[in-house]
Amino acid sequence: MKTDDEKQDGIDEVVAALSEPPKPSKRELELLTLMADGMTDAEIAEKLSISAKTMRSRFHALRIKMQARTRTHAVAIAFRRGLLDVERRGRASAAEKAAS
Repeated sequence: MKTDDEKQDGIDEVVAALSEPPKPSKRELELLTLMADGMTDAEIAEKLSISAKTMRSRFHALRIKMQARTRTHAVAIAFRRGLLDVERRGRASAAEKAAS
């Protein structure tokens, strides 16, 4: 029979596991990264080789998982948790083009 200390240790483990936010899968992180890049649903779906409807369904499940209210909120949460890296993206500036 378990002692009270052993029971408490088991309870503490469960509480710790439940209090840790769920981590997105590799595919969900890819979805978040493309959203952070400003891509539309159609562009993301094409990039991931899925339908736009499937993309929206996957994002809805991810939003619920992250407890995010909106697309922007989901991306912000991902940045705050360190799930996405901040890096310069997009077109090169005129100065960078001239230098090359």
